[in-house]
Amino acid sequence: MEAGDSSVIKPLLILLDDQRLTIQKHYFGQDTVMVSQLAEKVVFRSTYLEGLTWGEPINGTMLRNYWRDTSRRIVFSPLLGRFTDVPPGTRAVRHELQPAPLPNGKAEQLADYRSRIARAVAQKDFYLPVELIPEIGELGTSEAFEYLKECAAGQHWGKSESPRHNQIMGAIIKGLAHHQSLEAAQLVLELTRRLEGWGNNGFIESMNWITGIHLEAGPWADQDSLVEEYQRILDSLPSLHALQTLGLQRADPVRPEDFSDRGAYLEHLIVRPGQKDFVLFHALRELEALHDPRVLVHLAALPLHENIFSSRGLTRASRRRLEGLTGVRLLVENDQGELVADANQRVKFRNALHYWVKHYGEYAWSDTMGRFVYQGNDVMPLDTVAVGIERLYQKDAAAAVRAVEKLIQLPVDTLQERLKGRHFTALHGANKALPFSLKTKLPALAEVLAICRALEYPTRLSKLAEDQLERLASAANDADRNKILSTLNVPTKESVTALEVWGYVHARRYPDAVEALNDWLNDWYVEQWKTKAISGEDLRLYLLKSALHRRGSFRGIWQKFETIIQGAGPGALYTLKVLGEKETDERISKEITGILVRDQVRRQDHFSVAEYLDFGALGAPVPVEQVVVELTPGALRSLFDRFAGSSKAVRYRLIQVVDHHRDIAMVPYLLNLASDTTIVEKSFVSFRTDEGRFTEHYSLRQGDYMVSILEKLYGIYFKEGMEEGPPEELVIRNDGLQHLRLRDKWRQAQRWRAWLRD
Repeated sequence: MEAGDSSVIKPLLILLDDQRLTIQKHYFGQDTVMVSQLAEKVVFRSTYLEGLTWGEPINGTMLRNYWRDTSRRIVFSPLLGRFTDVPPGTRAVRHELQPAPLPNGKAEQLADYRSRIARAVAQKDFYLPVELIPEIGELGTSEAFEYLKECAAGQHWGKSESPRHNQIMGAIIKGLAHHQSLEAAQLVLELTRRLEGWGNNGFIESMNWITGIHLEAGPWADQDSLVEEYQRILDSLPSLHALQTLGLQRADPVRPEDFSDRGAYLEHLIVRPGQKDFVLFHALRELEALHDPRVLVHLAALPLHENIFSSRGLTRASRRRLEGLTGVRLLVENDQGELVADANQRVKFRNALHYWVKHYGEYAWSDTMGRFVYQGNDVMPLDTVAVGIERLYQKDAAAAVRAVEKLIQLPVDTLQERLKGRHFTALHGANKALPFSLKTKLPALAEVLAICRALEYPTRLSKLAEDQLERLASAANDADRNKILSTLNVPTKESVTALEVWGYVHARRYPDAVEALNDWLNDWYVEQWKTKAISGEDLRLYLLKSALHRRGSFRGIWQKFETIIQGAGPGALYTLKVLGEKETDERISKEITGILVRDQVRRQDHFSVAEYLDFGALGAPVPVEQVVVELTPGALRSLFDRFAGSSKAVRYRLIQVVDHHRDIAMVPYLLNLASDTTIVEKSFVSFRTDEGRFTEHYSLRQGDYMVSILEKLYGIYFKEGMEEGPPEELVIRNDGLQHLRLRDKWRQAQRWRAWLRD
C-alpha cells in the first residue's frame, strides 16, 4: 500500500466471497468470523471508491466488476492514505461559504464549569469534577491552566482529601495535556509522583501531547523510572520547541533536510499511515505556525485519512479549527444533496476535502487578522439557525442552553423543518445539560411561546427574574432555595409561561433548582383553580401545555396539571366539559376528553370489555383485573370476534384480557385462533455462538399467545415428540426472555387440537 501498488487489492476480490470461518483476536478476547467479513473491513479501510455505496454488503462479484471498469483510474492517495478512483481536488463540488460563527467565550465557559464543580463539591459529589476537569483543560486558556493548578493544590475540595482523590488527580493530568508549556509538563510529573503505584497510562499520554516525546510503557513498566526519564529529558533541553522537535525525530527516522522545505517534511509526518495522534497534533500545529495554507488541506483530510483510527479527537475538532483559521464556514453537499456544515458522514467529508484541495491557494495569511483571509467575494450571510442547532452538540453547556433558548423563539414550522434528519428523537449526541427528548421538546416549547406572543404575553424573562433564577440555580440547599423563591415576584397569567420554560430548559442542568421552582409554581396553580382565575384563552393555553407534556415526553410542572384540575373538584371538571363541547383545536379537545375519561376510570370500580378498549384508546388505560368478562357462549363469541380486523394495539390489549381472565370455557375459541399468524409484535435478540455474534429478528403471532394461554390453562407444554412436560407458568410480558419463550408456539396448534380431541 505504501508503495502505491493497487495490485495488493486483487486478492481481496476473491476473499470477499470466502465463507470459511477464522479467528479474529481483539482487545477483549477473540471472535469467530467469516473470512469475507475481514476482507470487507480491509477493503473499507484501504480504499475510498466513490462509486461504491458503503453500508450495503460488498461482495466479490460487485467489487470485481467495479475494479474491471475503473482500475485504470484507481491510484494511491497519500493524502487519504488509501486507494481511490477520484483523487482529492479532481472534482468540483457544490459549496457555499458563510462567515464563521463567533467562538464561545472561554472565560464564560470556565465560570460555568467552576460554578458546577463548586455546587457538586458542596453536595459531596466528587464524580462530576472527575468528568469536568479534563473539559476545563480543553479550553486551553491561561485562566483554565491556573484553575487546574488550584485543583492540584487541593483548593476546591475542603480541608480533607476527597474520596475520589486519585481520580481527580488523574483528571487534572488529562486536562494538562492541552497546555503546551514546560510548567504543565513539570506539573504532570509532580502529580504522577504523588500517585505512586496508581498507573502510568494517563501521565504518559499527557506528556506525549505536551512534549511530543513518547516513552514505551508496557503493563509492568516501572512508573518511577518513566517519570525520572521524562524529568531527565526536560532538564536536558532548553525549550518546549526543542522537546517537540526531538519528539518528531523519534516518531519517524526520516531526515528533515531530505525534503524541499519544512512544510513538506511535516506533511510527510501527517500522512504517514498509522501515525500516532500526538505526532499528528504537533506536526499540524507547526505547519500552522509556518502560516502554510497546506495545513487547511490536512485538517480537512483528517476525517477521511487512514489515520482517523488514531486521531478521533483531532477529527472532532478539525472543522472548528478550520473555521478559526479562515474565518469562513464551509457548506458542502451531504449524501442527501443538502448543503451542510456539520454532518458527520463520509460524503460530506469527501466533498469538503475536494473543496480545500482545489481552493486552499485562495487563502492568504494576514498578520493583522491573525488568520488566513479568503481572497474571494462570494461569502453569503451566516445561517444562524443552523449554527444554533450545531451548538446543541457542543461540550459548552452554557452555549448549548443559550442555543435552545433562541431556537424555541422560532416559528414552529421553521424549527421542525430544520430539525429534520437529526438522529433519533433525543437529538442523539446533544449536550448532556440539555433536556431529554429534545427533538420533540423544542417544537412543543416553540409552539407554546408562539401562542403567548399571539396573546401578547412575554416569552422571555425579565433581567431581574433571570438574576434571581441564576441565584436559585447556585443555591446549595433547600433552605437557601426557599429563601430565594420567597423574593421572586408572584407569577401572573402572563409571566408564568416564561418561568415554566426556564424550568424545562434547565431541568438537567439545575435539577434541584427546577424541582423547587416547580413546587412553587404548583402551589400558585392550585390557588388559581381555587379562585377560578384560569379561564378563556388562559384555560386553553393551560390545557395545551397539559397535552404537550405527553407528546414531548415532558416531566415537570405541566405533567402535574391534570392532578391540579382533579384536585380542584367537580366544578373544574364541569368547566372542562363545557369547553370541550365547543373546542375546535383537536389537541385541546382530546386532552379534555382524556382528563374526563381518566377521572371516570379513577372513580369506577369495574368495566366492560368495550369500555376497556375505548378508554385505552383515549389514553385512559383500565386495569385489566377490573374488566368484567362473561363466560357465556354469546359473550365469549363477541369477545373473540373482536380480534378480526383489529389493530396490533387492540389485539394485544384483548390478549391481556383473555390471559388474565382465562377459563376452560375459552378453549374452543383459543383453538380457533391458535394457528392465526397475524403478527402482534416484532422484536429481535442478539446472541453469540461458536461461529460469532448474530442478531436474529422475529415476530410474535396471535397464535403464539393463544397457545401460551392454553399451556397455562392445562399446566403443560409440548416438547419434541408430543411428550408432556412439567407444568410451566408463562406470564405474558413485554421483555426479551418472555418473547423468546413465546416464539413459534402457533406451530403447535394442531398438536393441541389432537390432544384435546383425544
